[in-house]
Amino acid sequence: MQIRTTGQKIYRIFSISLTTLTLVILLTFTGVIFRYPVRFTDYIEKHAQEFNVDFHLVQGVIWTESKVNPNAVSHVGAVGLMQLMPETAKWASEKLGIEFSHDKLYEPDFNIKLGTFYLSFLLQRFDTRNALAAYNAGQANVFRWQAENREEIPFKETREFVQRVERAKRVYRFLN
Repeated sequence: MQIRTTGQKIYRIFSISLTTLTLVILLTFTGVIFRYPVRFTDYIEKHAQEFNVDFHLVQGVIWTESKVNPNAVSHVGAVGLMQLMPETAKWASEKLGIEFSHDKLYEPDFNIKLGTFYLSFLLQRFDTRNALAAYNAGQANVFRWQAENREEIPFKETREFVQRVERAKRVYRFLN
């Protein structure tokens, strides 16, 4: 029978607790990495710099819109990583002077370029919260809400979209 001193007992408890804590942190961090994949960073960085948009904000929009799936298509027809409506993407490509093709919306570089340009356009017109709301619900709705002096975004889906983007932005800032 082994007799342990108080110091040995404390050390053993501390060692077990530290090992458990390390394991919990590792599993949590691993879960975050799987849940928030870090992909297409070269394209995101290039276009975020080109259009002066926060790199992590673009990552947050991509994660929220498509879960980083370049082949994503929504029930309303939004396409690709940044879930661009074809009409919006066509408008953006005309503004940028580049050829538009619906099929190219599935290409990460093209989709991120147009989506980041559009986000930049909205950020020039609105603060970040309202720019994200406009990205999701359209500019006309945001202009109407502002004219009605609404503090809260009235569409639940859009309110939750803005919250998810902001949360994903914080996670990506941590991961990068």
